[in-house]
Amino acid sequence: MNRILVILLICCVAFNTTFAQEIEGEVNPNSLLRIPKYEQLYKVRVWRTIDLREKQNKGFFSKGNELTKLVVQAVSSGELVDIYEKDSLTTKLSKEDFLAG
Repeated sequence: MNRILVILLICCVAFNTTFAQEIEGEVNPNSLLRIPKYEQLYKVRVWRTIDLREKQNKGFFSKGNELTKLVVQAVSSGELVDIYEKDSLTTKLSKEDFLAG
């Protein structure tokens, strides 16, 4: 009887460790919340140009908190280091070229 309990205990421990490794591999490492992939319904990332003249984007250009002003200040202070010429992210732009243009 003791042998059966020991074998059962070893099997349970082995199953739990392999199951935990499988679940750990299914979690997105870039996510703030540890949601397993089998519980994620869909994942969409949308990149687009923000037109500050559109009514829905007026909040980004509010008085005193202009988005463009915040970006220029972040580049000037060194908070934003990597500046790219286009949205393809292939050509980097120097800090001086960004602030001049």
